[in-house]
Amino acid sequence: MVSSRTRAVVALVTSLTLLAAACGAEESGTGAAGEPADAPTDTQASSAAPSSTATSEAPAGTTTTTTTSTTTTTTTTTAPVGTPVASISADEIPALIVEWGDGTGDALTVAQHIIGFPVPVDAPGSTPHTVSVDLRGGDPGDPWRWEWTYEALSSEPIGDIDAELPEGGPGTIETRLTYDAIMDALGWRNTGQVISDPSSGAGGPQSVNFVYQSNLETFSLGGVDTTPGVVRVWAEEDMIFGDDLDPGYQVDVTLDTPADFITVPMIAALVSALPLALEGRLTRIRLRARSRDADSFDAAEGLRYLNLELIIEISSPAGDVHDVISSRLDGTVFQVGAESFFDEGFIQVTEPRLNGDTWVQEVVVLNRYTGRFEVVDDPASGTVSVTIEIRFEPNREVLLPSTD
Repeated sequence: MVSSRTRAVVALVTSLTLLAAACGAEESGTGAAGEPADAPTDTQASSAAPSSTATSEAPAGTTTTTTTSTTTTTTTTTAPVGTPVASISADEIPALIVEWGDGTGDALTVAQHIIGFPVPVDAPGSTPHTVSVDLRGGDPGDPWRWEWTYEALSSEPIGDIDAELPEGGPGTIETRLTYDAIMDALGWRNTGQVISDPSSGAGGPQSVNFVYQSNLETFSLGGVDTTPGVVRVWAEEDMIFGDDLDPGYQVDVTLDTPADFITVPMIAALVSALPLALEGRLTRIRLRARSRDADSFDAAEGLRYLNLELIIEISSPAGDVHDVISSRLDGTVFQVGAESFFDEGFIQVTEPRLNGDTWVQEVVVLNRYTGRFEVVDDPASGTVSVTIEIRFEPNREVLLPSTD
C-alpha cells in the first residue's frame, strides 16, 4: 500500500564541493506525459540521445564504436558521496515550479530540487534543459525501478565526436577524462562507451555516452538501501534540432528501490495530501519537462513547465472512489473545479463527466495548477485504476474560491 506518511523518504543528493574538486573546480551554471487529452499540444524538449537503458547498445541506424573499460575494479568500503534532501511540504512546490520556469541556475542543483536526482553527477558549465523521472511498479511487493534523466545545455562547444577519429575524437576524450574522475570519486567505474551518429555518416553532429557501474552492491538513498543500476553520461554536439548547434550533456540514472519508497520530495508531498481512502498500490509515476513556443496558446502561463502523471490501483468499488474524489477533497491540496471562463481568477466547481468508460473530474491543485482525476473500473481484476494528471505551469496565479 502507498503510504507516504510513513514511507515517503526523499532522495539523496549532492556534495558539490567534492564534484568541483573532481572536475577541476569548473563552474556549473521537454510527447507529453500526463497531458490532458483535450488540452493544447505543445512541443516536448528533446535530445538526440536515446533513452537510458541498462546496456551499451546504440540505436538502430547509427554508426557506433564501443570501448569497454579494462580498469581493475576498485574495492570500496565506504558509501557513495551524497547527503539526503529534506522532505518538503506541498506549499513549497510553487517555488520549485517557478525555479524550473526560469531556466537558469546550476543544472544539477535544479534537477535535484525538481526530480530528486539521486547521484550528484555535475554537468560543468551548463544550464538546465530538461528533466524527467519515471517509475513503473511491478507486482505487489516487487522492487521499484526508478529512472532519472536531466539534460543541460553547455556554455562552451564540445569538441568533435566522431567514431572515425582516433579514440572517438577530442570531444570523446575530453568528456571521458572529465567524467571518469567525477564518477571515480563517487564510487562508480567506467564499463564502456558508445558513439552514435544519427546522420548515418552524412557528417551531422554526433554524441558519445559512457556507462558507469557502482563499486558497491547497494546504494544508500536517503538512508534506504537501493540496488544501483547504471549511470550513463552523454556528451552531444547538438541537443536541439535546428539551425544552430546547441552542445550539452545528459545524465541518466537507474536504481531499484523497495516498493512504496517515493524518492521525489515534490511527489511525496502530493501523495501525502491524498485522502486516506485513495491510498492503494502506486503503479506509475511519470514527471516530464515540456516547452512551448512564445506564440503558443498558453504561452502566458510559462514556456517551460512540467507534467505529472500518477497511477494508483485501489481495491474499492468505483462508485466509492467517485464519491471520495467528488466530495472529500476539501482540506487537501486538490480542489474540485477549474478556472472560471467567465469569472477569471476564480475557481468554478465542475461536475464529473464520462469519457467512454473513464470517469473524469477536473481539479485545481494548490489553488493554481490544472489537473484531473481519471477513474477506470476493471471488473476482471477487481481493481479501480485512478490516474492523477497535473500540469505545473510557472506563471499560474493563485485562484480564489467561487463567489457563487
